[in-house]
Amino acid sequence: MSEYSVRIKAVIVALAMNAGIFAACAQAQTHNHTRGQTGDQTGDQTRDQTRGQTESRSAQSRFILEIGNRAISLLRTKQISEADRTARFGELLQTGFDLDYIGRFVLGRHWRAASDPQRAAYLDLFSQFVVKTYASRLQGYSGESFAIVSERVAGIKDSVVRTRIGRPGGGAAIDADWRVRKYHDSYRIVDVMVAGISMVVTQRQEFDAVIRRVGIDGLIAELRSRTGNHTTATANN
Repeated sequence: MSEYSVRIKAVIVALAMNAGIFAACAQAQTHNHTRGQTGDQTGDQTRDQTRGQTESRSAQSRFILEIGNRAISLLRTKQISEADRTARFGELLQTGFDLDYIGRFVLGRHWRAASDPQRAAYLDLFSQFVVKTYASRLQGYSGESFAIVSERVAGIKDSVVRTRIGRPGGGAAIDADWRVRKYHDSYRIVDVMVAGISMVVTQRQEFDAVIRRVGIDGLIAELRSRTGNHTTATANN
């Protein structure tokens, strides 16, 4: 697992979690700027327009914005330790992403070959790996703007929400696609794609290379090392 590819995936996940953060901040900046220019009446109109746009979005888009709003609240809370922040971010990841599904997909054909103890150890460590690797990346938020560009149906249960993230200082905007899956009356993100690069496919390729080299137990040992977890014993077939 190269450090470069870890950084790339970290940015992708951070963008996913920050989607609503960017939207909320962009809306707040627009509201404040408008109020300053034309007074309370125009500001109220802008706020009503923003509320109408949010209400007109699909359930999938509203789901992404809800996750983001929770993330921005977490980022702005200063009275908690970093350990607390990481733990709460982990809860947010569990809410926003289907980590069990992603973990199984990432393991690919090796999932079928793994024993039940290996599967349990791997899924537990995979969730810890995602949280530990990506939690600190949320601290990189620096005022980017966010807009939902389009949505399309992708299969029976999935929709792909395309977003455009504008970077401060006039940098080139980034388009990202969030694959959102419906589970009964709830939603989960199952993949994020930036510039055609899939988070889950990239991770799958990396894990496959590790397993080919050192086996499933070797992957579990590497995940344990990366998460600092020394209590989860390596599972044997």
